Amino acid sequence: MSNDTERKRIHGHVILTHGAKPKGSLYKHAPARQQILNLMAFADRHDIVISRLTFDHSRSIRGWSSFVELDRQLESCRAADSGTVVIDDLNRLFRAHTVEQRHDVLGGLQPYRRHLFCVRQGCLLDNIDHHEMLAVLRSPDRGKWSYAPRKSRLTEDEKRDQTRRAVIASRKARSATADARARELAAVRDEMIAAGETPTLTAIAEEANRRGLRTARNNQWTATSVARMLKRLEDGTVADGSADSTPGRVRDA
Repeated sequence: MSNDTERKRIHGHVILTHGAKPKGSLYKHAPARQQILNLMAFADRHDIVISRLTFDHSRSIRGWSSFVELDRQLESCRAADSGTVVIDDLNRLFRAHTVEQRHDVLGGLQPYRRHLFCVRQGCLLDNIDHHEMLAVLRSPDRGKWSYAPRKSRLTEDEKRDQTRRAVIASRKARSATADARARELAAVRDEMIAAGETPTLTAIAEEANRRGLRTARNNQWTATSVARMLKRLEDGTVADGSADSTPGRVRDA
């Protein structure tokens, strides 16, 4: 099997419309478990690496605006004209909505049809049959769905291997997410320098917040959290970063 640097990478996304908001690792969050298992099974079958895993949590469904993080990730793909976000089942986006809200969700998805892949449907949203799409809008499937049949019983070795792979995947996903946020902050810093501004840690945090950028826990940036992310760049922790980490050190206000 090819190593991780040679394998295709995908960005997985999980939709949560019930239960508590995840705290800590998404891989340990029970309501997300089946979706993650489906994404992992899909990745394993096609020799793909899940390099990043994001989620939306909304118990008060109100249409496309309920999927803030999905919209953000898809817009990033559209702006770059590259990349794909993978969900396990298209029905998840529609099943908790009213008919009117379902049409709002479909309208929100339109600009991103080439960038959203649905595992259960087996294709990009752009390639889903018109009649199948109408069926989803009328009555989305609410049943549980598994990409691969579950084994009735796992051996101890299989359980340990499954846990090991989940831990490795979780670590890689968290690292990739941190890398992306570090590059976002570096880009803010570099733009401030180019504009002749003084990029203090506080100033970078304020500008990042103004642009709607958020931390991994969806909180606003502070001077302390900005410093931690930029240090990640300076220490060379971020792999394959496109942002230049060499401009002069920033200081706190």
